[in-house]
Amino acid sequence: MKLQLMGQMICLLLVVQSCSFDNLNFTRIIESPDKFDGKEIEISGIYYDQFENIAIYLNRNSGTGEAMWVDMLDARVDLNGKRIKLKGRFNRNDKGHLRQYLGTIKEVKVIEN
Repeated sequence: MKLQLMGQMICLLLVVQSCSFDNLNFTRIIESPDKFDGKEIEISGIYYDQFENIAIYLNRNSGTGEAMWVDMLDARVDLNGKRIKLKGRFNRNDKGHLRQYLGTIKEVKVIEN
């Protein structure tokens, strides 16, 4: 019995380690954006700084429904197309260019690039 319980705990640890906390957070925001409105969030994803597309996407295959507009004071074209980690305040009502994004991240700080 103890051996079986220990095996289950090891499996659980392996599953938890294989999941990125930031991507779980990103997925939770996609599923329930209202719960995160006005809150500080920390996520990682693929950042694009292009004409009418300044956003962070869950992954390279994501559309705007899995992306958040990024409101940064300074352009960061050096990060274009790269996976980055950022922190900021999520605004559900500001949906970015043509109101096509999940929301906007304001007061943005890049944590990792």
